[in-house]
Amino acid sequence: MSKRKSAVQFGADEPPICTNARAAIARNSPAALGLATQCNAQAGRKVIDPLPAAYVSTGPVALIGRTSPEDARMIVEKAAKGAAIASQNANVAAARALGSDGNYRWGFDVATGVCQGMSVPGPGQTAIRNKLGPFYYNGPGGVKGTNEAMKGYDVGQALQHGITKADDELKAAMAAAPPNEAAGMLIANGISGSGSPVDTKVGAMQIVASNAGASAGASQVIAKKKGLWAKFLALFGL
Repeated sequence: MSKRKSAVQFGADEPPICTNARAAIARNSPAALGLATQCNAQAGRKVIDPLPAAYVSTGPVALIGRTSPEDARMIVEKAAKGAAIASQNANVAAARALGSDGNYRWGFDVATGVCQGMSVPGPGQTAIRNKLGPFYYNGPGGVKGTNEAMKGYDVGQALQHGITKADDELKAAMAAAPPNEAAGMLIANGISGSGSPVDTKVGAMQIVASNAGASAGASQVIAKKKGLWAKFLALFGL
């Protein structure tokens, strides 16, 4: 097996964010992938390998025996993509901020990277979701997550589905709303008619209901729905 090259290639013309990326990689920080991706994007070339071998084996997807190295690499790639999307889209960033737990945000980033451009859940999305538990990422003090990563994934998935399915009326309403309210609209729109299992809908709507702005946005979408969907969401006071 050939030896892997160093994750860092130094250069005098690098953007300042590359220094932060190197420091994050040295700490095995969950922020490393997103920073390295932004570094390369701003430099217009590959300055830093965003997936150093050590990070894959010891970072957010530390292997526990049932996830292959290939799956781990794919998950961290999706998380990096999702974090980059959130950094450039106010509505996505607002949905990400609905949960403060690192596990939630990591799961959200994975879903954002996986589900962008999709309108309904599928077996591939579900398979990746199932790989997020029970290990999640190693948080402060090495504490493992509970089910927060899956909650984050469910919210991120619903948001991306909602973005893809948004019609002109919803887009106009979102344009006039603050980001957290628009995020609530998108999440509710994504869950509506999605065919997602009840547990994923419950987890996502619990997160929405915990934020006044997101709850108000979701309520606007739900008000236009009828039947069991509206009755289901009424349980959350939406």
